[in-house]
Amino acid sequence: MKNPRQKKSRTYYYFWAFMALTVFFGQLYVGYGYRLMHGSVLDLIDKVDGVLLRAKPNNEPDYL
Repeated sequence: MKNPRQKKSRTYYYFWAFMALTVFFGQLYVGYGYRLMHGSVLDLIDKVDGVLLRAKPNNEPDYL
């Protein structure tokens, strides 16, 4: 019977499982941050559009 060419210890698998979970949860964290930023940008755009729509062009009377 041949000996295996490479024997990996249990810590090898624990390490890579931990790294995979770290990357996964990091992606969730970044995605959640982008979702919050998207909502903030939409709120900002709504506020800016509201201000620009109410602004009067130069030399336009108030009664129009």
